[in-house]
Amino acid sequence: YPNPVTNGELTVENGDLKAGERILIYALSGSLAATYEVAAGAVTVINVSRLPQGVYVVKAGAYAARVSVY
Repeated sequence: YPNPVTNGELTVENGDLKAGERILIYALSGSLAATYEVAAGAVTVINVSRLPQGVYVVKAGAYAARVSVY
């Protein structure tokens, strides 16, 4: 907190998202860096350690947030 990335993992509270919906991660340049499917349950944990260090925009349903990977 406030950055949801800890030890190379991004934790997303699923909220209104349903299993199988997608979480999209964009580089600040606008290019799509990664796509993940929402897991069943209340939380999805995504390993982002393979992404280069930097700031990304995470879009999950109608919500978007900026996160740093380092």
